[in-house]
Amino acid sequence: MSMDAKTDEMVEGPESGSGFKFSDFLVPAIFLVLITTAVMSQGFHHPDEHFQILEFAKFKMGESNQQDLPWEFKDKIRPSIQPLLAICLINGFSAAGIANPFVHAAMLRILTALLWACLLIAYFRKFSNTGEKGALTAVLVWFVPYCIVRFSSENWSALMLWTGIYLLLTDKRNYSWFAAGLFLGLSFYFRFQTGLALAGLSLWLIYKQAFKSTAFYWLMVGGIITVMCGFIADRWFYGTWVNTPLNYFEANIINHKAAEFGVYPWWYYFEDFIIRGILPVSLVLLAAMVAGIRTSGHGIFLWIFLPFFIGHSIIGHKEIRFLFPMILPGVLWMTEGLLLIRNIFKGRLWWVAAWNLGLAANFIALVFIGTQPAADSLPYFKYLDKQCKKTAQTLWAQDEDPYCLVGLKSNFYKPENLKVIIFEKTDSLPLNAMKKGEFILMRNPGSGLNHNKFRQIELQYSRIPDWLYTFNFGRWQERSKIWEIWQVKN
Repeated sequence: MSMDAKTDEMVEGPESGSGFKFSDFLVPAIFLVLITTAVMSQGFHHPDEHFQILEFAKFKMGESNQQDLPWEFKDKIRPSIQPLLAICLINGFSAAGIANPFVHAAMLRILTALLWACLLIAYFRKFSNTGEKGALTAVLVWFVPYCIVRFSSENWSALMLWTGIYLLLTDKRNYSWFAAGLFLGLSFYFRFQTGLALAGLSLWLIYKQAFKSTAFYWLMVGGIITVMCGFIADRWFYGTWVNTPLNYFEANIINHKAAEFGVYPWWYYFEDFIIRGILPVSLVLLAAMVAGIRTSGHGIFLWIFLPFFIGHSIIGHKEIRFLFPMILPGVLWMTEGLLLIRNIFKGRLWWVAAWNLGLAANFIALVFIGTQPAADSLPYFKYLDKQCKKTAQTLWAQDEDPYCLVGLKSNFYKPENLKVIIFEKTDSLPLNAMKKGEFILMRNPGSGLNHNKFRQIELQYSRIPDWLYTFNFGRWQERSKIWEIWQVKN
């Protein structure tokens, strides 16, 4: 079976007696899942998603200091195109009367989700007879929505890459290949590692002798124009002419800067996917992807995937997010493989039980990860931001500034009228000298502030429901890392 072959339905549902068909709800369901996840998944998956995009944008907008930026800014190794995009969008939101940074970040994720929804639908309609049902199946794999709604370099590089490839595969006219060149060039400038995928694409084009057509040269022109625009954008951002791709390669590959954050063996991605993907669901999904690759008739995806995957497996520093740009071919193969596996074992009692158990586990994980903030600190930041809109506030924070994440100051979400004072231990907190209305941030529920002591303070915000405080089995409250915000009441 190939992606061009007729396939059974992956998602089944009853026809509506009112004239509506189940298929009428597929596209809205895809958008609903992704937009809901984008709204609920506050914060960032990895600090780079925040500090090298939003904080870069905040600095260039003149609202934060250069010394608060990560080392990548000083070494001039990051492309400026995504911070520039963020600046344009944020300024547009602000001009429309939306000044809330949390809404700004949510809008960036929603835009990412909308683009991914359109791209997935287009690919499944064109390259898989499962069509929109396959696309919905893909976004119902528990980790997919969470991964693809991020306003990260991995995601936007992937969006540009696969948009460009779609144009190459569906339209042979010169202007279409020129547009494809623009998108492919952007994919490189959003994330330089995408060059590995572009190398695979180049080999495929040579194999197909695409260079014999006029459209190929328009493709090259589009790519060159984008690269030139990238250099100009970096000149504007860093204030000097700079070769960020070369600087990135020198810092992370030649000087092994990335290796300082951890080095892992070549099989890391297999191991990490199996563990993070929730056993045994991850094993089924991995087997399905392999089966989909074996049966797929679209070799170009493999030409692009293999150099990208092998290159990242060779490089010592590895993170699962580095593979996000390959989610699209991954879910195409995965849905195809799931159909194949399901049809092989269809009707067997043990398979029905295992299939339903896997669906249940996947659904629970999908709902949980899709409704939780990506960064635990974001709900607390939102609460403090709301308080600061009323009047200037003072926050006494245990151990360190809560806006200092991974050793870097997060100015994007911090209100300008919030004063943060650090204290180390509960008994060093000058409670008697504190003013009415001041806030206290504690870093675990068993930190010494509770309803039986210091009665002049009250708990104002915590992600733990009140009823859970009545249980402290194994002294979990003292050992947890869940923040609490208290307030002096008299």
